[in-house]
Amino acid sequence: MLGTLDMLHGGGVYHLEKRILRPGAIPVPLHWFMWQSDTTWLSGFVLMGTLYLTGSGTFFLDATKTAMLGYAAVLWSLGGLGAGWVVYDQLWRSALKEKPIVAVSLSLSLLFARCKR
Repeated sequence: MLGTLDMLHGGGVYHLEKRILRPGAIPVPLHWFMWQSDTTWLSGFVLMGTLYLTGSGTFFLDATKTAMLGYAAVLWSLGGLGAGWVVYDQLWRSALKEKPIVAVSLSLSLLFARCKR
């Protein structure tokens, strides 16, 4: 055992132990941690879909600033999510992953960049 940690998160107390294991030997208590990020992402995507996408762009559009239709706003938002994921994934699979300061700086500048029409 390399170390321990007691965490209080989400109303539960988790006792973590850092160990070196042989590949494929995941203890049973780690089953929850293994799926925790996937369920968080999936529930967030479902929530976004229920609140924003089913309202035909109601929350995406300001009628005083655009004439875009609701379905177009939904398609643009989904396209932006997909394109952002592809760009981010390719960035961190490129040679820049060996220079994390550059990669993080580029990631943040792309995240906060504004597109003007």
